[in-house]
Amino acid sequence: MKKQVKKAKKFNLKVFAMVMAIVVFLVASLFVLDTFAPANPKVYHRFALSTIFGSFDGEDTPNSYYQVQIQKSIETGEKHYSCINTKIGTTNSENVKEIWINLSDVYDNELKIYLSTGWEGKSKYLSEITYSKSKIKENSDDGWFRVYKTDKKDGLKINDYGFYGQLRFSFSSNCKVREIVVVDMKGNLGTVTAQHCSNGGVPAGKDKYADSHDNKFMPEDMKNVGDEKTTFKIEE
Repeated sequence: MKKQVKKAKKFNLKVFAMVMAIVVFLVASLFVLDTFAPANPKVYHRFALSTIFGSFDGEDTPNSYYQVQIQKSIETGEKHYSCINTKIGTTNSENVKEIWINLSDVYDNELKIYLSTGWEGKSKYLSEITYSKSKIKENSDDGWFRVYKTDKKDGLKINDYGFYGQLRFSFSSNCKVREIVVVDMKGNLGTVTAQHCSNGGVPAGKDKYADSHDNKFMPEDMKNVGDEKTTFKIEE
């Protein structure tokens, strides 16, 4: 009888050890899968599931989006920047202090964002910023990224020569642009309306201009970049 009890205990210990090994293996596998997930701010990320399905809608966040799709030049095979050409406005044409973007689903190791003014002809360099995949995943809770802030006391003149509210946003990688917000010098939110999209080069450096983009197109979802500005609640 005692031998049977000992055998039963040994069997139970073996079963328990096997179950624990399986659990550890599954958890480790999920962590590995999670490292391959697209770069999503925490509010849009679901452990392991985001690897397969991408981002998820967040609570009190912009949940509509424009899907940026990178294209290549037919002639050279080089990647173009994917651009959203917007018309921005503020109350009483108040000058701009800051510009924010809410984004998700970055698959490349980094995302470069260029801002330039004017898009009827050539677009003039305004600013640029680069986000690593790890920074997007680890350092952003709500998905909002400040892509521009002026140090000028009078701000960015919205009705300046060659600008007149025509602001181009250029992206180096596929991503979902969920919302774009402009903040004027008085802290009020302006309006952002996508006029059209295009693919092409960017102005590389201060006082530089990008080549004209002749391939204008107007996807249905481009309107989503300016439809949920009330979700912007960042306080400094």
